Amino acid sequence: MSSEPSTSPDVGSSEPDAIDDGELGTRALRGSLWNLVAFGLNKGAVLVTTVVVTRLLTAEEIGIWSLALVVLSYVDLFNEFGLGTAIVHHRDRSRRPADVAFGLSIVIGAVFSVIGFVTAPLVAELLGEEELTGVLRLLSLVYVLSLIHISEPTRPPLLSRMPSSA
Repeated sequence: MSSEPSTSPDVGSSEPDAIDDGELGTRALRGSLWNLVAFGLNKGAVLVTTVVVTRLLTAEEIGIWSLALVVLSYVDLFNEFGLGTAIVHHRDRSRRPADVAFGLSIVIGAVFSVIGFVTAPLVAELLGEEELTGVLRLLSLVYVLSLIHISEPTRPPLLSRMPSSA
């Protein structure tokens, strides 16, 4: 076996090709801790939001809101179409795939928003809750923004000069 670093096209970062075991373990531990913190903060935010919402809304309104969140959870299964994962896996040295994924994510978000907005009355009728229409329409607008999150490696050049959230 050759001891030269790999130069395969699917390896594409500015970092050295070889990472020693100690550094890899440290990175894995650090990444795991960040994921744990993010998970905990997410669940804490859900708990706080639930408490606040139960104080502000009536039981019927909570039911409508919950139904809307269930519908959106099913739509989220198609969220992003794996663009972020594909970019991380591809790891091309050029910015082109990242820029394309970023643009596609905005288009996909806009399409999902329009579809959600237009079909909201139909979904509400199918579920037997006419009041659901307005909530679904409001929440469908979130898709334009939610698909812009495709992570640091896919930020276009203009945004890559801005501070990262990670």
